[in-house]
Amino acid sequence: MNRKIMLGLLFLLWLGYANCTKTPVGEPQKLTQAQALITDIQIDGDVATLEDSLKANPNSAEAYLWLALAYSKKNRLDDAAEAYRRAIEINPYTSAGHSGLASIYLRQGLLDKALAENKTAIALDPSHKAAYFGLGMIYKRRGRLNESLHYYLKATELPPVAGWSYYQIGDIYRLQGQNENAKAYFKKAIGIDPTIPAAYSGLGLIERESGNYEGAVAYFREAIQRNPRNPNLYVSLSNALHDAGDVAEALKNVNEAIDQQPMLARAYAMRGMLFYERQEVTEAIAEIRKAMDINPQLALSYSNLAWIYATSQGTSYFDPKEAIALAQKAIQMNPKPHRFYSALAEAYFQNNQVGQAVETINIALARAPNRSQYQAQKTRFVTAQQSAKH
Repeated sequence: MNRKIMLGLLFLLWLGYANCTKTPVGEPQKLTQAQALITDIQIDGDVATLEDSLKANPNSAEAYLWLALAYSKKNRLDDAAEAYRRAIEINPYTSAGHSGLASIYLRQGLLDKALAENKTAIALDPSHKAAYFGLGMIYKRRGRLNESLHYYLKATELPPVAGWSYYQIGDIYRLQGQNENAKAYFKKAIGIDPTIPAAYSGLGLIERESGNYEGAVAYFREAIQRNPRNPNLYVSLSNALHDAGDVAEALKNVNEAIDQQPMLARAYAMRGMLFYERQEVTEAIAEIRKAMDINPQLALSYSNLAWIYATSQGTSYFDPKEAIALAQKAIQMNPKPHRFYSALAEAYFQNNQVGQAVETINIALARAPNRSQYQAQKTRFVTAQQSAKH
């Protein structure tokens, strides 16, 4: 048997779970530690070796747990789910089996099943950290942020200490607009585990929203340093560089994102805006339309195209009415981003609907009061409105 797998199973034996077909409900606290060890050891996923070991010992729940993990690492999700179910059949008291099965269901988008398995894991072992973390993920995905926050906070109370729980809490606070709390938890996550790229990215998003573009750039670079094969990080860095006025460097980074993932819609939507900054209007529109073809549900593409149609005066593409329709569609698809209201306000203004332009830019300013360009838009709109009265 692979040495790492053997060591892992020995750890499980040491924890007293080699023969736990009738583990008392209160006992599996140690299994949480075992699950953490499974994660930390990072087995190679030697499926054949594990399958051979099960032929010799077909009633080993632990071996099925390892096999499930190996399948999971190879993205063989149906096989992983079956291995977890087999482990549970052998040992109904394995909270690790239930939370592991929940993690597979979550990856398959089967949220109700994932929810039920995690709750079973907690019923078997109220100190099972992974199950609370899993519930946090499920409720977050469903947009039920307060419930998600409850379970992530519970996860932080249980051993072992894990930076990802603190990151998730920070991200929920960020989504709720509680940026100071979010920053505190992102920094806690980094203090526990400096290798978590998402925590740096979260800090970058907050700095960008606050108008500190240089700070945002620095955090996104930190994130990329820790995970250079994540194309979305390059798009985020490109956005921050664009805001900071460095179009050339922004283009370099969005190109890297597309090289890594040629079907990443938001990268094309971003590259379109960079081409527009270089007054390459035809190329800009082509890029954004490519983003729409890849992902018709990406609201950002519609807002970006609206901005081009609203601001390309002197070209054949100038079309404020179409810009209004596109910007409204973007907001209908996703009403949260303040940038979408800026695009809609500009479209209204260029279509001589100045009153609506002022009302709409006020929405953008209420959500992002530090954005100087929104204040500049409002000043321009109000000046035109006052001039029209005289």
